[in-house]
Amino acid sequence: MKNLSWRVIALVVVWECLLALLGHPLTWPAAAQVYIITDLGALPGRTDSSAVAINNSGQVIGRSWDSNPIWGTPTSTTRAFLWENGVITDLAPTLPEDTSPGGINNKGQVVVNSRFTTIGGHATYTQIFLWQNGQLTNLGGSNFLGSECGGCYPHLSASGINDSGQVILTGRYLVGYSSAESFIWQNDQVTSLGFLTPPDWYPTGETFAHAINNIGQVVGWSRRSRWEPGGTFLWQNGVMTRIEIMASDINDQGQVVGYRSDISRAGLWNNGVIKDLGTLPGDTNSSAGRINSLGQVIGASWRPGSQSRPFLYSNGVMVDLNSLLLPDSGWVLESVSDINDAGQIVGTGTFGGRSRAFLLTPVISDILPDHGGNTGEVTVTIVHPGLQEGATVKLEPNIVGENTKVI
Repeated sequence: MKNLSWRVIALVVVWECLLALLGHPLTWPAAAQVYIITDLGALPGRTDSSAVAINNSGQVIGRSWDSNPIWGTPTSTTRAFLWENGVITDLAPTLPEDTSPGGINNKGQVVVNSRFTTIGGHATYTQIFLWQNGQLTNLGGSNFLGSECGGCYPHLSASGINDSGQVILTGRYLVGYSSAESFIWQNDQVTSLGFLTPPDWYPTGETFAHAINNIGQVVGWSRRSRWEPGGTFLWQNGVMTRIEIMASDINDQGQVVGYRSDISRAGLWNNGVIKDLGTLPGDTNSSAGRINSLGQVIGASWRPGSQSRPFLYSNGVMVDLNSLLLPDSGWVLESVSDINDAGQIVGTGTFGGRSRAFLLTPVISDILPDHGGNTGEVTVTIVHPGLQEGATVKLEPNIVGENTKVI
């Protein structure tokens, strides 16, 4: 993807045309963002899809299913997929039951959760696989939980993988009580994250890992037992520390985003300081889901009794993502699940009456005057997949004329 800047030498009419193109009432000085949206489609034999994550190469993982399945047929299962350059692929076509992606790193490695119902008839994710270049490697099953589990039925799920190949996963015991433990897997070695407060007897404590960054820091939630309140933790180098935010993600700078339960709004934790990210206009509540290395945050904003709205928080401003789509896109964005360092966003929306995974790619940003006022030079930054140096860019019919120069 190229990220190029053009200097547009124009009169005020050019700026007015840009405003008409964007559909935003901007004033000087101002910055804008417009996205193109891509329908990621569905796997063959299935109708719907949702996106889970995206890496910095633009590879997307998600789930695909049939909205009206015939139970017992091959297409009645939900499948994990990889989308890349317009092609959607089943990540584990040889596995017979439901599969779900747990994460993707910048090397294109994907962790896949696979469900089997062979243990006493219980439906549980009992195997985790690493997918790379079309090959699946089984990372193991109930052995993650050790001998203490005895005859219980473990529910295993992976929830992330970093560029070093460290996989975070959680095993939950499902016999007579609630207990869970999280681990880091790397090169066939498994390390327990432990608990914020050690439980009185094993296994009664709970730890759930939510995200891992490329430094190996992990955020999640832990409590001593199901009868006691828990807390959010930051784990690093074997040490688990309580932090005062319900964490959902951590970037490589150690910034943590999530939910502030004290004010019911999205927050950003940075070195012990929590910033309130606010809400969209008219809303009272919000929650942050993901943060990229540039500090851009995605999440949801809502008020009681209303449908939540997906937002982008960037440079101190929270914006409704539905408002940044080009007119007549046909989409209603319902939720967002990840954002990469290029600012591409994935999530799930409604299109053509179906639930579909989408990819948002920024195409116009930072429309700023170079010298102020309403005339003169305007710098327009345009980002688009496949854009090459020397390309001709037509901003709008009749906009590129004798008063406009693209260099």
